[in-house]
Amino acid sequence: MKTASHHPFLNTMGLRRPLKKGRFVDRISRQYGDLGDQLLHQINERYYGNLTDDFWETKNSDATLSLLLSSQFNWEFYQHYLSWCDGSIVPSEVESLLDVGCDNGILTCYYAYRFPNARIVGLDKCRNAISVANLLADRLNLKNISFEVGDVIDTPKILKSKSFSLITAIQFFSSAYGLPSFINHIDLPTISDPRSSDRITALQTLKSLMNATASMITADRLTSPVSYHWWSRALFDAQLAIQWKRSTILSYGNEGIRVPIFVADNQRTCGPSYNDTLSFHSRPELEQLAKNPFYGSAAEALFNAFSSRELVWGIEGQAGQEFKDRLEVWNANTIILAYESSNREAESEYRRRLVIAPAHSLDDCIASVRSIWKTRQYGQLHEYRSVEEREIDKVAKGTDVTGHRFD
Repeated sequence: MKTASHHPFLNTMGLRRPLKKGRFVDRISRQYGDLGDQLLHQINERYYGNLTDDFWETKNSDATLSLLLSSQFNWEFYQHYLSWCDGSIVPSEVESLLDVGCDNGILTCYYAYRFPNARIVGLDKCRNAISVANLLADRLNLKNISFEVGDVIDTPKILKSKSFSLITAIQFFSSAYGLPSFINHIDLPTISDPRSSDRITALQTLKSLMNATASMITADRLTSPVSYHWWSRALFDAQLAIQWKRSTILSYGNEGIRVPIFVADNQRTCGPSYNDTLSFHSRPELEQLAKNPFYGSAAEALFNAFSSRELVWGIEGQAGQEFKDRLEVWNANTIILAYESSNREAESEYRRRLVIAPAHSLDDCIASVRSIWKTRQYGQLHEYRSVEEREIDKVAKGTDVTGHRFD
């Protein structure tokens, strides 16, 4: 995803760009004394995996301190996540929203601000965090928002089993349950996940609060295809399924931070495949690659290098008696190949064109090509969905083509 500009809502909330590490430490220690030193120690403990609840109570013991911490550690993430929400979530489809692990309510307040006609509920077991969240909501005069104190497992009881059209859990699961170590692991059976049952129970609890057409959005610091596949399996075990096309990866910062945003629903069909996660992991690079097609002999050579491919859809345009143009879309597991060719020899270097794109863009690719080709001045236009259908049609019409070979 492209670098986001400063999101206006963050100005409204009073968030600012993060300070340099030395200035941040000095400000916390100088401005908050013993409380600041305690907080800095807890931050260091969390860095080494000690996920104590004391951190949340300490950092939310003061509203200004809470916002300072959010600015320091989440400012860039908020920029990109809110921009993604602006472009990906349709307000009219959000009738009710539950924000789990809402902390100080910054994102919950954004949802209430963005979806003024929806019922918005924030949940967190940290009382200090909920106090800050209520303060922020009052500052913005938000009338469609409420906050509850409680554990996710008790959510149906707390909310009296109300259902929601959207549930968000942003950086919740990694904070509440931690993440297993994926270092040096290349497959799921070798991963030790001691909190697996707690995590699945939490997911199943949240699923019970989703209405029939609801979605769930999760975001945690998962960094590898194995971690993506692990999370997709966890969702599947909770009777949920990732919608890969709607999901995305936020990329930002000088360190190349990548945060996957997973959108899941309760229309589970078959289990996730590793090809799905591989394609998803490489999506930012593939989307960039798709903007730079290959031409001529390089396009043909690269296309033929993908020997394991399957024709998904093709279109041929007949111009006069001699000339034929063809564009075919092939599935090559984690990517698609959109290969255009022609028997117009004088233009052969320019009439061979290859676009490599992520697999999730298949439907959009076909729709775009179909729309463009229907505007071209062809005497005949023919679509097909297999090599066999293409060859049968060629024989039936007697339109065998000479010159540049298409196969």
